[in-house]
Amino acid sequence: MFFAETLCGQQMPNLTYMLCHENMAERDKGWAAFAAHPDWIALRDDAQYKDTVSNITDIILRPLEFSQI
Repeated sequence: MFFAETLCGQQMPNLTYMLCHENMAERDKGWAAFAAHPDWIALRDDAQYKDTVSNITDIILRPLEFSQI
């Protein structure tokens, strides 16, 4: 897993996580568990975080043959 904080740009505040999954089924299962977790639901619905933590951008990357991932 990779975690980073955005230092500048239009989409601040912003946190970036890079997660690895063996396949899309594993990824979908993980996201479903995350979305249903009570701690996430409480944070997502907290007014002080409106339009921040609840605005998720999901980008799927695939390593090339020479990648060390």
